Amino acid sequence: MPGDLSQSLRALLPEICLVALILVLLVLAMVRRAGNSRFLGWFTAVALTVVAAVAVLFSNPGSEIQTVWGGMLRFDAQGFLFRMLFLAGAALTALFTCTDDSIAPKQEFYLLLTVSTLGMSLMASASDLLMLFLAIETTSFPLYIMAGAKLKDERSTEAGIKYFLFGATNSALMLYGFSMLYGFSGTTRLYQVWDLSQKA
Repeated sequence: MPGDLSQSLRALLPEICLVALILVLLVLAMVRRAGNSRFLGWFTAVALTVVAAVAVLFSNPGSEIQTVWGGMLRFDAQGFLFRMLFLAGAALTALFTCTDDSIAPKQEFYLLLTVSTLGMSLMASASDLLMLFLAIETTSFPLYIMAGAKLKDERSTEAGIKYFLFGATNSALMLYGFSMLYGFSGTTRLYQVWDLSQKA
């Protein structure tokens, strides 16, 4: 049991680091003045790079393929690669936006970016329909707000509203599709659904 727990924690090391970063960003956003919030962009970019480095050093799955946390997540090289790509993309986004005067002063932007990255990371490793749905929603909700981050830009506001309406409709249809898959297969495990579809 201790070995299983340590393996599960090692598999989720990038996500654990992201949760810690989210808490740090939340505290920094509360204690720093809005005029200094450009610092959060640089801090987020560096922190995400550090998270990726820590993951490569201590959470690399190698050639092993394992399912952890009750089969909800798959720990393998392919998923790990996508998790690192998401971290790199988020770090570059934080780096580029901290020089944008219309975004940099918004302290919550980098917090939302990190929360969305957490959802993407979980999405890459999801091996269960429920986990996949939760990961997609964790990714999407911050993006709805980020799309409308430029309040003085009508196009940004319009994009935020349209993205929210599109995302809400998409989530409803996706959840309906997942319920149909569960009804046909009797399981929420993606690999079991795939195996049953091959036998049909």
